Amino acid sequence: MQQPNACIRCASRKVRCDRHEPCRTCARSGLECVYRVVPPRQRREDALSTKLRRYEELLREAGVNIDSDSITGTRGIDDPNDQGRDGDGENESGGLVEEESGKKYYENNLLLEFGQKVIPFIYLSILFLAGYNRSQTGEDLPSQLLLGSSPVPTAISIDASMAKTLWTVFCENVNPLIKIIHVPTGSSLLEEVLAGDTPVRPARDALFYSIYACAVMSMAEDECAALFHRERGAVLDEMMAAAKRALLEASFMQSLELMVLQAFVLFLTALQTCTESSAFWSLLGVAIRRAQTLGLHRDGTRLGLSLFETEMRRRLWWYLVSLDVRATEVAGAGAGSSILSQPWDTQVPLNVDDDSLHLGMTGEDFPESRSGLTEMSFVLFRCETVRFLRLAENRSLPLGGAPPRRGAQIALLGDRIADFENRLEERFLRFCDPVVPLHALLNVTARATVAKLQRIAAMFRSDQQQQQRQQASNDHRAENLEQTYAFGVRMLEYDHLVLSNRATQRFGWYTRTQFAWGAAIGLLEWLRLSTKKDPGADVAVWGPCEESAWQHIEQLYDHHPEYLQPQQHSALPRTVNNLAVRVWNGGPQRWPPPAFIEAIKSVGSRCSTGEGNENNLAFLSDSAQLWDGNFSWDIDTWI
Repeated sequence: MQQPNACIRCASRKVRCDRHEPCRTCARSGLECVYRVVPPRQRREDALSTKLRRYEELLREAGVNIDSDSITGTRGIDDPNDQGRDGDGENESGGLVEEESGKKYYENNLLLEFGQKVIPFIYLSILFLAGYNRSQTGEDLPSQLLLGSSPVPTAISIDASMAKTLWTVFCENVNPLIKIIHVPTGSSLLEEVLAGDTPVRPARDALFYSIYACAVMSMAEDECAALFHRERGAVLDEMMAAAKRALLEASFMQSLELMVLQAFVLFLTALQTCTESSAFWSLLGVAIRRAQTLGLHRDGTRLGLSLFETEMRRRLWWYLVSLDVRATEVAGAGAGSSILSQPWDTQVPLNVDDDSLHLGMTGEDFPESRSGLTEMSFVLFRCETVRFLRLAENRSLPLGGAPPRRGAQIALLGDRIADFENRLEERFLRFCDPVVPLHALLNVTARATVAKLQRIAAMFRSDQQQQQRQQASNDHRAENLEQTYAFGVRMLEYDHLVLSNRATQRFGWYTRTQFAWGAAIGLLEWLRLSTKKDPGADVAVWGPCEESAWQHIEQLYDHHPEYLQPQQHSALPRTVNNLAVRVWNGGPQRWPPPAFIEAIKSVGSRCSTGEGNENNLAFLSDSAQLWDGNFSWDIDTWI
């Protein structure tokens, strides 16, 4: 029988061994032939166990408590029914580490394992090397860099009566559309603040000053004057300054408190109505990174959190996602730039009222998601919209970027939009009572959203038909212009319906942030191209459709005075203003001009004269660029 290895003597002399007993070399020399005994091969599991025991010994020697239960994590999430993920986030690991100021989320396994020992040491080392001393500055440097550290004017005086009024305004005007504040808990916190029996908490102050800022932001000019006896703009500036100062005191860029993140998100909610779009998008990115630091992108049920905290984290995360989708569009970034394209598995919040949730609730008293409309219905409608857009993003449906080239892809998009419309009808719209303001807003907003998506699908079909013809025919252009007119009028009527109804005017702040800019731009461009000259008098004339379109434009400016503010730096309002003046200058000569035309000129619009600003509007001067049967395929223009 052959041996597996050479004998000891042949191996030492480095000669060939035939591995027989005895081998030929040893037999020829008359020497004893001895073979080394080979130990049995160790099983892989035994080898891993040996290594694991050795590593555990080293960790204990280093002072790491490997038996601690303070680290909760997830491994290999593969729930196919997860509502939030829609297939993303599988095979990811991560968990929360309990630190001095709260729980911090780590995805990196090394940081997760050594978090409690290593991370505080690294943090202190960074502070030491940077020469940073909070006791000297009073604020953390990242927060100062983001919001500034200039002296804040004397804080606005808010007595108990005013605080309760602002809290009520927030609960009626703002929170029903975002629901990131649990009203019963917020009411209890407000009572503590007004009683003055508890120590000052920077997080709590930041939360309520941000709530007050949101309340003022949502108020009409006359409401604000009745409460403060001052102009709304001045009051809002002071409220925002107070909220900013409170956020700096709470170190919002380093805090691990959920309440501080809620305060920052509310601050951004108030800020979005009065800041440049790309700047707001950048600030929102900071909020999303802070949310990911707290692990909001992972569902709380997978992180070992309480049921109440899990539900509130879900609400905050989904609101951030919906904000980011809109901010990405208005900032002009591509669809792939939003959080939609990143992995996260946070589930959709429950369809329950706030009274069904409370601190300390257990699995036995945890409510089931209800059928029909609740306080959460408007928020869940937005969640459905986000899920639709995310599904389109993940499955490469043509909702952004270049137009689709295959008819099957366009047909699939149309089917998905029809399914989305049916789902909204089944879950929400059939239950809406038009007398209830929130139901009325939900009804209008949902139908406007479906109309936008249907318009996108129609443009894709139109583009495909044009490609098949190889060139745009006159009939094709006429059909496209007719659809543009119908869509523009429809969207402006939706806008007018919400902002002219006293019951829904309280939600006007939200409607203004969601306005479909493409509808206004498209309607104005349609009006410019439809204006004809009277052959006899050589003057421009408008027919009934043109007159109706212009009336909708006038209503637009009646409801959106913010477009005429001198500090308006957003590109979209400037585009609408410039195009409105151009349409007026090219239309029938009437005197006096509408008030909004004069207002546009008075705030320094580049369209103060008709002929002198052709170069400033060069991007609109070539109708073929926009209206040769195609409109910009970027969804940002339309949603």
